[in-house]
Amino acid sequence: MTINVVANGGHIEFVRADARVERFLGTSVIWRVIEGLLLALGNASPIAAH
Repeated sequence: MTINVVANGGHIEFVRADARVERFLGTSVIWRVIEGLLLALGNASPIAAH
C-alpha cells in the first residue's frame, strides 16, 4: 500500500500480485482515511500499547 500526497489531496494505491486498486482522495478525506487505517492496524495488534 502506498499513500502519496498530490496537489489536491492524496493518491492511495493497493497492490497485490494479481491486482491493483488506486483511488484519488480529496484533501479533507485523506486524513480521515489515514486515521482509519491506523486505528484498524492498532486494533489488530495482539499486544496492547502503553
